[in-house]
Amino acid sequence: MGRRPIISFATSKGGSGKSTCLVTLAGVLADGGGRVAVIDTDPTQTVARWGERTGRPGSISVYSAETEDALLDAIDEASSKHHVILIDVEGRASIVGNMAMGKSSLVIVPVQPSEPDGHEAAKTIRAIKTAARAHEREIKFCAVMNRLQGAIRSRAYHDIVAQFQKGGVPVAASLIDREAYRRVFLEGGTLWTLGVNREDQRRPLEKAQREAYIFGEEIGRMIGLIRDGGGTAASDAIADSAPDTFRKAAVVDLAAADGETIDEAVDRRYEELKIEKSA
Repeated sequence: MGRRPIISFATSKGGSGKSTCLVTLAGVLADGGGRVAVIDTDPTQTVARWGERTGRPGSISVYSAETEDALLDAIDEASSKHHVILIDVEGRASIVGNMAMGKSSLVIVPVQPSEPDGHEAAKTIRAIKTAARAHEREIKFCAVMNRLQGAIRSRAYHDIVAQFQKGGVPVAASLIDREAYRRVFLEGGTLWTLGVNREDQRRPLEKAQREAYIFGEEIGRMIGLIRDGGGTAASDAIADSAPDTFRKAAVVDLAAADGETIDEAVDRRYEELKIEKSA
């Protein structure tokens, strides 16, 4: 059996939405028919608690692993039963966190558009490079722009993305600060198992599902789950310049810009992907 893709979610800044990004990706992969293993190595155990709630699809398994041996055991067990393994990495520097990144096919770094987030994301990139050296292998990474405000105009967003592209760091997704993501942790399950009690909840939930779908498609391209996808992640070879990239991108002014909103951009990209798949 070949090595299963392992994707870690890492950042040294609390409140960046690391666990939200992981559960969102797990949900979209499971909705697409994948068997997904989730390993929580963070002492806060946010993802492990989510896994104990009702509504979690049977195709998503959740493991808790706060030691090196527990992490290796979880990876070995999950590899025989699942298509993809997702790891929630402890926020602070740790041996377990370095091992998780060292085992990963891809490390996803969530970052909000703020100077503190940019600074902490830069520290995470340095940790990825250290893990790559320790494990004597290349580790790919990418950014996720997280907890954006829906009113942010896409031109300002593209200014942020341009900063990452200039530094060679791809942006896998832009996730808006949505109530649906909070409901997932409160009620359990995924975006596709949440119930809709009122009609005015339906459209916001569909928006979140479309956003998650785009996220899953891009990650699938990066790690080869989607054939001929063409998506690429950054290699640790360019990690030296990445910290400055994160800092610059995080402080781009988002206050005023014209054009479509992020929500409108999500709808447009979602329809483009549907057309690509049907072609």
